Amino acid sequence: MNTDTLIDFFSNKLEKVPELERLVTYKDPEFTAWWNTIKATCERMGQSYKDRALKIHFYPGMTIMGADNSAAYANAYRRGLKDSVALIQSLIEELQTWGFEGVQPSPKPEQKTANNDGKFVLNLTVSQQQIQEITQNINLTQYDPEVQLKVEELLAELKKPTKNKSKIIDSVKWLADKGSDALIAILLASANLTT
Repeated sequence: MNTDTLIDFFSNKLEKVPELERLVTYKDPEFTAWWNTIKATCERMGQSYKDRALKIHFYPGMTIMGADNSAAYANAYRRGLKDSVALIQSLIEELQTWGFEGVQPSPKPEQKTANNDGKFVLNLTVSQQQIQEITQNINLTQYDPEVQLKVEELLAELKKPTKNKSKIIDSVKWLADKGSDALIAILLASANLTT
């Protein structure tokens, strides 16, 4: 699903509303097919869209046993139809304004997993070429000797085929505390954002 197909889909659903206004109940198969595809699309768009669609009801909240409730059902249907039109119009406007980026997939377990303490363990993968580029893009002489040493330790550990993650984390924490500008330089160099 992309922004344009979603706008077209919801616009087509709005065009069917005059036909649906002639109906008196949500039990009509024509309405059921119309609303079910809208709900299914909202569900595939993500939880917030799904929640908004599920808030709309086409039946009365309360009926009286043994009484003729047809007027209550007809009023609830019309009210629900108006609410659904408002939802569709707002969805179209939102899509036209911000677009639709799709549902973000859950992180893969090997990329980020929680250990028993609830802390996250990162899977660090940095190639030798990336380490060399980072080292070349950072002028270590501009930092004090202690920061230089810590940066060199971090980069040396990242070069190893089997990385000691606790050493990497300790170095990053130390740099975040005492050499944040060097840490920022490393991050920018690794993302090829240095000039």
